[in-house]
Amino acid sequence: MKSIAEIEDDIGEFKKVLGLHVNAYHFIREHKLWEGFWRYGWAGRISLFFALILTIQLFNVLLGWYGNLNSNQGFFYSASTLTSDLGGFLSGLFYSGSAKYILLLFLEVLIFHFCVKTIGILTERDYKPKLKDFMRAEVRMFKVVIRCWILEAILTVLITTVISSVGLEWLAKVIVFFLQCYYIGFAFMDNYLEQYGLEIKQSAKVIRDYAGASIALGLVSYLLILVPLVGLIVAPLLGAVVATLFLYEMRPSSQLLRIDT
Repeated sequence: MKSIAEIEDDIGEFKKVLGLHVNAYHFIREHKLWEGFWRYGWAGRISLFFALILTIQLFNVLLGWYGNLNSNQGFFYSASTLTSDLGGFLSGLFYSGSAKYILLLFLEVLIFHFCVKTIGILTERDYKPKLKDFMRAEVRMFKVVIRCWILEAILTVLITTVISSVGLEWLAKVIVFFLQCYYIGFAFMDNYLEQYGLEIKQSAKVIRDYAGASIALGLVSYLLILVPLVGLIVAPLLGAVVATLFLYEMRPSSQLLRIDT
């Protein structure tokens, strides 16, 4: 159980990470972090293709709503349809559990690239990871998402059962939502810690110390997904840079990166 001081620290970290998204956006533009992405060849293309397919799905939902809005069915009917369709899209993508982790696996090439490029700039070293480095990171991400998926499922059942038993189903949903945000943020933060040689259990211990930051990362990623056309691409790269900027400041390491130079 966390103390009052630790909870206050989490809230402070939550606010800090929210603000860091603006800094990360300018950091990406200033240093042109997208350069060198295509060195991953087919992996990069598959990642972007997968994001494009999901973006088209979301765009179709919004396009259907716009069509209803211009029909004679009325604004409230259109709003109701949008809520239902959008809710179904997001439920399939996030709340089903496995779908959001599959998304992270496909977009790992983006997360890895922007994380490593950011580290290189912050440490003033020119890292040029190869495809084998990405493949190692992909295996690590697979292990991370399996771990997060299992833990999220177990905790969701426990939280829902206990809190709903006293008639507070709405509170259970809120807590579960922030739990999901935490594990999405976990995946971003682990990418940074993995570069310094931390095992997943060691990484998990560090991330628990920054739970507020992890939740903020996941929350913004959820919101970015709602942005048509660009959200599914912006979310992973922005999340990777924010996680790196935050942890580089909070947990600097003297260990050498495990990436070939």
